[in-house]
Amino acid sequence: MIKKFFVCFCIFALIINLCACSAEGKNMFKTKSDQDIANEKLDKVLQALENNDPSALKKLFSVNAINSSDSFESDLQLLIDYFDGKTISYNDQCALNVSKTREDDFEKKAISSTYDVETDKQIYRIAIQDVITNTLDQNDVGINSLYIIIKSDDTNPDYDYRGDGKNTPGINIGIKNITP
Repeated sequence: MIKKFFVCFCIFALIINLCACSAEGKNMFKTKSDQDIANEKLDKVLQALENNDPSALKKLFSVNAINSSDSFESDLQLLIDYFDGKTISYNDQCALNVSKTREDDFEKKAISSTYDVETDKQIYRIAIQDVITNTLDQNDVGINSLYIIIKSDDTNPDYDYRGDGKNTPGINIGIKNITP
């Protein structure tokens, strides 16, 4: 009798568990795409800019990027002052550039993305290089470089925005697009 009860209980628990998993959504076991990861990072950047929140913005950058920049704190304030308005929309300008390195115990993944962002005041071009994982150096994880320019100031607005193409660590404002 106890065995039957135990078996019935296990089957009932399994059914409840499966139903609960199904109710949580079909994407439960689906991993985020690289585009989703890049878009989420941009959303956080835009939210911090719109809220004039340098602390939230700084948290998105890697420790290495902050330490590599001689003027990170002042650049942070310049960026907040440079960005004007509330975001209306954004679109990615091209396929992401995803670099992955894996060797023995080392794994590093970085995503470079570029966007045109429309606010109620201006259209900006933004390029972000974001280190997603680095198993040997956690201080490398986060935004490595962020480039931003007002679209009308860009010399090549018909091409994907990549700034000067150097991925200079930190915040880079008003850097015109590299010539293709």
